[in-house]
Amino acid sequence: MVYRVAKARHARDAKTMLNGQGAREWGGRFNSPGTRAVYCASTLSLAALEILVHAPRVAVLPDYRYLEIEVPDGVIERVDVMPDPGDTAAFGDARLGVDGVPGFSVPSFALALERNVVLNPDHPGFASLVTHGEVRPFPLDRRLLVR
Repeated sequence: MVYRVAKARHARDAKTMLNGQGAREWGGRFNSPGTRAVYCASTLSLAALEILVHAPRVAVLPDYRYLEIEVPDGVIERVDVMPDPGDTAAFGDARLGVDGVPGFSVPSFALALERNVVLNPDHPGFASLVTHGEVRPFPLDRRLLVR
């Protein structure tokens, strides 16, 4: 199981959370603009840490939602040797798209002992491989913002 967390305005429903359009539009650590990707965390606590490590200094975080996602064992490529930080988008782009893998897992840059998973919504088997629950609120304690 992996977890997708998104701001509530981008998490109307599971279809929206799994479409990879935000990553396609803006790019991300493991994809260039123009390439769709769905970023997930192996645990909800890692998802929270990923939000906080990227959060600007604000008094209140926006509302977030999460989605539990199931992907069969063996379809996610495990990557243990990370590329140089400047090469991560090209590294991910090579694994994404119609000819890519269903997804890959990498050590989190925020906490290398845990893993992030990047899913490939353009993979031909994506819809049949990925199952999910309902979109749910992801409340964060505002004390996390006190720095």
